[in-house]
Amino acid sequence: MRIVLQKQGKVVLPGIRDLCQMYETRLRRFHDIESIEQKGGASARPPKPGTLTIALDENGAPWSSRELAAKIQGWADDPRVKAVRFVIGDAHGLSQDVRDTASFTWALSPLTLQGDLAWLVLWEQVYRAVTLNKGIPYHHE
Repeated sequence: MRIVLQKQGKVVLPGIRDLCQMYETRLRRFHDIESIEQKGGASARPPKPGTLTIALDENGAPWSSRELAAKIQGWADDPRVKAVRFVIGDAHGLSQDVRDTASFTWALSPLTLQGDLAWLVLWEQVYRAVTLNKGIPYHHE
């Protein structure tokens, strides 16, 4: 299953891109991974058939790390799901086309996070979920 992480707007905080690339490199051992930093205000490309879109929004469902892991495993096991696309909006939130095509809306935290920090947290949580599913000792209770 392909996992796409998409950010509307470019990363601007120093060091964030390097940390995200570290998680991207680690994730490539397990999944086909795509990272997209989209120009702010640009419309997201429409999802391909078989792609689930997960919109990240402060009003979304609060999934725990284990819940995210279970969802990713369920999607990976579903032959209808070819890709999962996680999308973070820019400073003004998600574009309407992403909201319209979202299969789920997920809140990373009840806090409002600056976009680059949310981007890093997303990468880390996807990595954590995948390592939970693979039985790799990264997550500790």
